[in-house]
Amino acid sequence: MPERAERLSPFVAAALLFALFAVYYRPGPALSPNDGSHQALLKALVLDHTFCIDRHVADTMHVDYSVHGGHYYSDRAPGTAFMAALFAWAGLGGAA
Repeated sequence: MPERAERLSPFVAAALLFALFAVYYRPGPALSPNDGSHQALLKALVLDHTFCIDRHVADTMHVDYSVHGGHYYSDRAPGTAFMAALFAWAGLGGAA
């Protein structure tokens, strides 16, 4: 019986990841400024290779951001964006 459970583990993990992706993936604008701030930081990290969200500040709905030295930055903890950055980069084929 334990052997069967070990064989199902990768399938269960893949199904869970797919379900989470299907529920949380939103190709369009964020649903809230909080989400938008995380999304803007993720885009800046993966596409622009910077913490500066100047190009993506509209994703924050012009609410959740900070300004320093004439540049916009996310005012949210970066952990979510850091965790998602590798997957976003891989999803782009490593081209970004």
